[in-house]
Order: sequence, then C-alpha cells, then structure tokens
Amino acid sequence: MDERIKVFAHNLIHKSIQVKPGDKVYIDYTGESTEDLARQLIKETYAAGAMPFPHYTNPRVQREMLLHCNEEQLRLMAQVSALEMSQMDCYLAVRGSDNISENSDVPAENLALYERLYSTPVHHEIRVPKLRWCVMRYPNNSMAQLNNQSLEAFEDFYFDVCCLDYAKIGQYAEHHYWKKQSGLMDQLACAVGGAVFLDFSDKENPVVEKLTLPLEQEGYQIILVNTGKGHGNLSREYSEIPSEMKKAASCLGKRQLSDTSLESLLQEASAVRQTCGDRSLLRAIHFFEENRRVDDAREALGQGNIPGFLSLVCQSGNSSWKYLQNCCVPSEPAEQSVSVMLALTELFLAKIGKGACRIHGGGFGGVIMCILPRVAADVYREYISAYAGCDNVFPITIRSQGAIHLG
Repeated sequence: MDERIKVFAHNLIHKSIQVKPGDKVYIDYTGESTEDLARQLIKETYAAGAMPFPHYTNPRVQREMLLHCNEEQLRLMAQVSALEMSQMDCYLAVRGSDNISENSDVPAENLALYERLYSTPVHHEIRVPKLRWCVMRYPNNSMAQLNNQSLEAFEDFYFDVCCLDYAKIGQYAEHHYWKKQSGLMDQLACAVGGAVFLDFSDKENPVVEKLTLPLEQEGYQIILVNTGKGHGNLSREYSEIPSEMKKAASCLGKRQLSDTSLESLLQEASAVRQTCGDRSLLRAIHFFEENRRVDDAREALGQGNIPGFLSLVCQSGNSSWKYLQNCCVPSEPAEQSVSVMLALTELFLAKIGKGACRIHGGGFGGVIMCILPRVAADVYREYISAYAGCDNVFPITIRSQGAIHLG
C-alpha cells in the first residue's frame, strides 16, 4: 500500500473528523480505486477505539438502480439509511468513480426524485447538521484526466496537498520567517476550525476535540476591536514568554512546566524569583492556572453553562494582563493601546452586567475580543468606535471550517 494513503487516512480520522473512542463512523466509498484508502480508514478507526461501518457503492450498479427507481423504493431506502445514519457520530465519503458521466443517461426526473426522497432526508437533514463529516474525491484516472495530467503526476499533487500538516506549516513560517518561537496552539486551532479543545501533553500528536460553542444561539455576539498597535518588531517579546517559563521549570529541575506542578512551583517561589526574576514566576503561575481554566471551560461548555464559560474568559484575560503580562510592550510604557481598549470595554460590560473581554491572540498588540449580548452589540460598537475608530470594530462569527486548500 502507498505509504501516503496511510498518512492521509490518519489525517482524515484524527484531524478532519476528530474520531473519539466509542464513535460510530460511517465510511462511504465509491469505485474500485478507493478500496485501499477504505481499508486503511477502517484500520485507523479501530485504532482510535471507534467502530467503522463501511458501505461500498459500485457506480455502474447504482446507475442501474437509478434508471428505474420509484417513489416507494426510495422512501424505503431512505428510512433504512436514515435509521443507520442517525446512530452515527462521524461520516467519511471517498468518491472514486472511473467515469464521472456514468449517470448522464439517467432521466433527470429520476435523479431529482433520488435527491428529494433519499439524499435530502438522509444527508441534508441528518448527516450534514448532526455528524462530524468529510467528503472527498479520490485521485484516479478519471480525476487525473480532468486535470490534464498523468495519474502519477496527479497522485503526487493530490497527496502533497492532502498530507500536509497545515498547523506545522504555519508554525514553521513563524519560526523561520518572523523569528517568533510560537507553539502550535493558534495554528492548530485555525487549521481545525470551530471551537476546539487542545491537549499538548504529547506535542507530536496533540489531542484535538471539537466543542460546541453556542454563543449565537444563546444571544451573544463576538466583536473584535483593532487597538491600533501592530505586531511588528515584537519577536523578542513573544520569544521571551516560553523562554522565561522554561527558565522557571529549569529552576525546579524540569525541562518544561508541564513536567511539574503549581504546588512545586510555589514551594520554590523564592528560588525562582532570585534566579529567574519575578516575571518568570508570574508567567509560570499563569501557565498552571490557564491550564486549569481550559479544563473548566471545556466542562462548562459540555454542560451548556455559557455564563460560567464567559466568567472563565474574563479570568483568563485578567491573568494575561497581570501575570503573563502580554498587554503592552515593557520598553514602551507610554503606548498601551491594548490595555486602554480593555479598560474601556470592562467599564461598558460592568454597566450592562453581562459579557466578557480579553486580549486576543499572542498579545502585545493587535486586537481585543468582546463577547456581549447581541441586544447591546450596536451600542457597544458605537461606544468603542469613539475611541478606536469605526473602521477598527468588527462583529465576527466563528466558522466551522479550518484550513482549506484553494486551487
């Protein structure tokens, strides 16, 4: 088996649909060329502690069915498939028909009947809104021909794209082009999309879990405010954060803070202050408390506790401000745009009694985030625009898609 298929299958199971132990995974593969990938998807599903439910479609056989299908038949097919689909947690479809025109002579009314009576109740009403899913074409002769390439050349192109780790590409760019020693958190969150829980205990294989963040459904709006402070020439400030945390860990005889605990840090607080400085101690405290808040936020979202989640967002922001100290550049005390926008936003939220705000991203510049009731969003935009400028205030939503390849 082509080793690239193994990498691709691993990415699909662990990154595209984030299969978890106990999940039921519907694997829908079409065409003979998809067999190797389907087999590997089944192996990866079992390895993840989940259950695969494979379904094979022969395009020529399906065409024969579509030529003479009727309403009674399609309704029964939909009932059976809908029953199974409603029990699934994830769905993967691999399309590899050797002839994209296989259904060209199927009557249009039959295709429309199939779409209305089968595809709509099974896929549009169950699979799309309720499952974690991914649909792809497989690189076969038909697809290569459409791209005016040999099969080998098209396979190379396809797998070069689909086996990329977009998060690590982003991290590499920050390390080597912008000289910022960033971790993988922001890059991985962007690559996956939506609200995610990330566990970097194993840095080479971080745990990624999709979360439900129903802010819109609960009547909240996210607004970003550009503070006007740019990120240029801040490589030193960004790099000092992990460097100082590692120094604190080294003072405790460990390589990194995740190898020790807050209790151990506090026992050696005097030594850390003397050896590494006060800021190193404060940033280490932030590290441990932030990890705790992340677990608490995950639990709050799992319980649908939005007020509890927003309270943790505020706590996190205050910790960044006081302990992590990434809201202003120490060498530029007269320029504190981030802190000013946070202070003004906190005053507004205190008046309405709801909402949360914090610095957004790596800090030292850029934007702040405000989450507040939608009914107060327009008033806040007008209020903060008086200080930041109306062109620097952006209502946003969080898209479910992460990194995608275009063209």
